[in-house]
Amino acid sequence: MVGVGGSNPLVPTRFRRRACRSNYCDKPFFVFASPVSQSVEYAFLKHEYGCMHNADYLGATSPTLILYLPHRPNEMTLDVAALLAANSNHWRKIVTLLAKVACPVESDWRHFRDEVLFRETALCFMPELVQAPCWHWIGGKENLSRFTSLQHNAQHLQAVPGVAIDPQKRLLLTPYPDYRQLSNALVERVRGSLEELRFYHRNDV
Repeated sequence: MVGVGGSNPLVPTRFRRRACRSNYCDKPFFVFASPVSQSVEYAFLKHEYGCMHNADYLGATSPTLILYLPHRPNEMTLDVAALLAANSNHWRKIVTLLAKVACPVESDWRHFRDEVLFRETALCFMPELVQAPCWHWIGGKENLSRFTSLQHNAQHLQAVPGVAIDPQKRLLLTPYPDYRQLSNALVERVRGSLEELRFYHRNDV
């Protein structure tokens, strides 16, 4: 399942509600229609463990990896091409780095970004971890400072500045997801650590 959840400052608060069907799954979505804006889809968030229930998010409702960010894109859409077209290059960097980290096969990240990303991952904009059996990625010190109630035991990777992991909480801390701060070399080290923790083998029997 995929969807758009939480508050969006670009969308009015008064809506008419009707049920519809999504191409992504066989469960209903609620479409909130307004006479002054285009319809915005909100996922019906009941599933096997309800991990994204009430979360302010964009992406899969059963993600394998959630990237927490302090701000939302100008247009909240599950179509990656449309998301990139409607927002600045800043968002292309974020989405690309999310794909590079999350993609099971490193060399296939472009296809993963364009076709799979929001079926496997999510962006979350609230300053607390979603209660979900998945990995949580917080990028940037200022972003991390928003999580005032977060307790963790993340240990810095040896000779990898700014990257720390708490395997028990499935928590990944890195520099902000920007090419200058989170280089390809750092991404490779992050992937190596996640590989050791079998993140990319989650579907193995």
